[in-house]
Amino acid sequence: MSRPRFFVSPDHITEGKAEIIGEDVKHIKDVLRLKVGDVITVCDGRGLECLGEIVNVSDSRVETRVLERRFIEDTGPHITLFQGIPKGTKMDSIVQKSTELGVSRIVPVMTKRTVVKLDERKRESKVSRWRRVAREAAKQSQRLTAPEIAEAVSWERALGLLPEFDLVLVFWEEEEERSVGQILRGIHPKSIAVVIGPEGGFSEGEVRALKDIGGKIATLGKYILRTETASLVALTIVLYELSTRAGA
Repeated sequence: MSRPRFFVSPDHITEGKAEIIGEDVKHIKDVLRLKVGDVITVCDGRGLECLGEIVNVSDSRVETRVLERRFIEDTGPHITLFQGIPKGTKMDSIVQKSTELGVSRIVPVMTKRTVVKLDERKRESKVSRWRRVAREAAKQSQRLTAPEIAEAVSWERALGLLPEFDLVLVFWEEEEERSVGQILRGIHPKSIAVVIGPEGGFSEGEVRALKDIGGKIATLGKYILRTETASLVALTIVLYELSTRAGA
């Protein structure tokens, strides 16, 4: 049976007790109307999942008695989405759907063609919102962990991070032939960066820079996709290709 799922800091789970604080308390009390004796799922965001029986509900916290504990190791591969920041609320949708698809991390990137200009205040507000979206999506999709939402980074900073990955997959509308399947043939990367541009895509200079650090350019087919569509299609293709190899 599917139970309500909540994420807490690891220090809020002990051998016998798990506590929930913050915004989730109001949701438990006023929306779900849970009460003493109800059983919920509490996760620490690192792979630990507990069944907890509610023993106390106050305005500031919900206390549960841990009935069962289990730890599920994430064996990978780990996929990080480097996403050129789009306009409006499109990033909300990208974060939500990417979380549902199982990405480990999302890095918002300000590229040459990024229209959105984020000052320090706006940047903090946006990232905070995207983290909330990721947590809610992780709950809905029954994930044990919510993906890390990194601070928004400059293009130069993103280029500095990408060499850490076993494979950097760059999806570019001008690549017409090379598929993800062809790129993955014969290799078994444990960490993969999926790189998607904003509206307007990448400039030729950015693509050259990605190639210079070892990025592999891949096609998404013959049609031009919106950035919020491209990221989801790219992730789906990568996950499919990885699953077929795992089952082979």
